[in-house]
Amino acid sequence: MSLSNRLYRIARSKLNELKEWFDRVEEERTSDSLRSPEELAAEELDAALHSPPPASPAFSSSTPRSPQKATSPAAETDPLYYHYRLLGLQPGADLTAVQAAYKRYAERANPARFPPGSPEEAIARDLRKKLDLSYKTLCEALDPTLRRFELLEFDTSSAPQKEENS
Repeated sequence: MSLSNRLYRIARSKLNELKEWFDRVEEERTSDSLRSPEELAAEELDAALHSPPPASPAFSSSTPRSPQKATSPAAETDPLYYHYRLLGLQPGADLTAVQAAYKRYAERANPARFPPGSPEEAIARDLRKKLDLSYKTLCEALDPTLRRFELLEFDTSSAPQKEENS
């Protein structure tokens, strides 16, 4: 197997992993948004009532507990939760962490890494759009001055023109 063929297969598998991650995050977002806050609260209360009370450290048992799907209050109240989750970050991460995560994922989902017209290229392009949207949303929220500079318009018509000496 040639090196280029092997690298292509590795890139394709990483892209598929990234797509599965994005799909899971998107599914969580849509499933929680379709349910009413009352349903989510009832589910959380039911889980709290039916789970055993937390054991004190001195009397902890060695029996494993069943994992529970915790509905995070941050997911319901923070409009940026989805974007943080898409980049694999905890809500409240700073701008440098957002930039680092975006750079890491954007490199992996670069459509130029795949043959033109291939299904992998289309998947990468779709993932890149989602990444770009999340990155832009988080940057605007974390750095309000950034948006002001992007909206600046310069009037170049009144700028002095350089005269050419011939």
